[in-house]
Amino acid sequence: MLALLVVIAGSAPAVACSSGPHADFGPADTAHALDVSAEGMSSSDVDTPATTPYEEVIVLEDASISGSRKSAAPQPWLACPPGRHPAEYYFSSSVPNYGLGWDNAVTCRDTTGLSFNSCEPCPPPYTAVSVTPQAGPLMPCHPLAPGTLWSGVMPSQYQCHIGASFGASPWEARLGPRETFYTTLTWHGGGATNVRVVARPPDRPEIELSTDHDGSLRYGPIAGGESHGIQLWGDGMLLYNYGVVGRGPTATITATPDRVVAPANTTNLVWTTSDVSSARLVRRIDGGAPQIIDTRVAGQRVETISPGHRYLYTVVYGTTATSPTLSEVTVIGENPPLAPTPQGGLWDDLSRPNNGLDVRFLSNVDGVVMTWYTFDPGGAPIWYQAILSRGPSAWTGELQRTRWTGTGITATVVGTASLELTSSDRGDLVWQLDGSSGRDSVAWLWGAGGSPDLGGLWYDATESGWGLGLLSEGSTHVGYLQVYAGSAPTWVFGVSNGSGSHLDFPLSGVTGVNACPGCSGPVSISTWGAGTMTIDAPLAWQGTATATINATLAGGVWQRTSRTITRITP
Repeated sequence: MLALLVVIAGSAPAVACSSGPHADFGPADTAHALDVSAEGMSSSDVDTPATTPYEEVIVLEDASISGSRKSAAPQPWLACPPGRHPAEYYFSSSVPNYGLGWDNAVTCRDTTGLSFNSCEPCPPPYTAVSVTPQAGPLMPCHPLAPGTLWSGVMPSQYQCHIGASFGASPWEARLGPRETFYTTLTWHGGGATNVRVVARPPDRPEIELSTDHDGSLRYGPIAGGESHGIQLWGDGMLLYNYGVVGRGPTATITATPDRVVAPANTTNLVWTTSDVSSARLVRRIDGGAPQIIDTRVAGQRVETISPGHRYLYTVVYGTTATSPTLSEVTVIGENPPLAPTPQGGLWDDLSRPNNGLDVRFLSNVDGVVMTWYTFDPGGAPIWYQAILSRGPSAWTGELQRTRWTGTGITATVVGTASLELTSSDRGDLVWQLDGSSGRDSVAWLWGAGGSPDLGGLWYDATESGWGLGLLSEGSTHVGYLQVYAGSAPTWVFGVSNGSGSHLDFPLSGVTGVNACPGCSGPVSISTWGAGTMTIDAPLAWQGTATATINATLAGGVWQRTSRTITRITP
């Protein structure tokens, strides 16, 4: 008949095979071995707690067959498969109910680990360290039911051991604050061929200390409150798992968060201690003098954090601010991240047709000049200017409108402008102008640089108040003329193609009905020819050029001949 294989997990009777410490070191050391019976484990299982070893019970399928074991050799249907050994015989095909039926079941266990009990002689590389005769049928390796006569050799139970030993001296130490100690590890691989000594320090990766079959080494440092797992492996089996422990006062402290970015201004401290009779929570700001802020040995506390400062919090062992430190945490107060740096050049107003921005950097990268090309409520072109300063979330500044006096300008603050950027080439223009307000989506459009590179704001130093916004990309150049029709600011633009130093710009004017900030209704855009402008820039790389302008404006003209212009922003 065929045998039926039944897997039993953790249900073996008390008389099943058990493994215990067997070593060449003293009882005190043996008492502190964490696990000397991790049968069937491999190095990949080291994080898994030891469980009941794998068991397989082989049961004779038909209990009526006369198969009583009458000699020292078991019947074939009671033989364990290779790699396993018999740990106990049963007399029932259901449960170990002694006194009923034939001896028709056997528990087989893996032949692995440091030691095990077997009902057969120990297989290599294991040797028997004790042999217990099975004098009665209630003993685990006795194959007969009560009252059955024994006709063979008296059975025995063998305690098999691989012969390895392992020790750590000392396995623990009493330490003061910040003290450490070292331990000496000694091992013998016994019958194992491939031996590994492995350390598992807390919160750190596994360390392979040695692959010598026998040896001794010094291991450390081990701090107070730490437990280091030290393991002896043989042929892929975990033979010993030691815990080497540092005893002494310990503490932990955490800060949530440890980086406080304004406008947030608090952090939550939580600290605990162990084996501590008195402790103090100490604060140092920017490396200054220590200050005791709490006298409890454990607790929680909310601390106010200011931007631009570094706070060191320590839990000390004792009653003074300079007592030995057990644990510490650093908290940094930060200003909010600054707004992204905009890309210089021409930006398109995606919310309003034919509106745009010219963004230029001052010598200080944290300041930009923004010229807003737009329209007034009557549809006439108008420009505003603002110097924007960099802040945590935007570039902001006052919006100014200038008027021509005939010899110069007067400037009036008419609102505010803010570039709230999501990236260097995209964001929103948030504005307030003459009692209206709005938010327009804007994106960088053009002006990456060319040859010659005319990019920048240019002005006539002898007649301050008007100027040019020039942009270049490759051999294409765009110029926005920022001038006045009478006293009112206005603009026209032109495009020139060429890579020489002499450039001609045919000018165009634009009107935009209902295209002004705050306007509503159908938008109507119209253009007209607005004259010419020439730029001679053989020394553009030095920031000087000559401009001749003959512009027809909405409501006036602007004519200048051979004016020297100077670049004031890149």
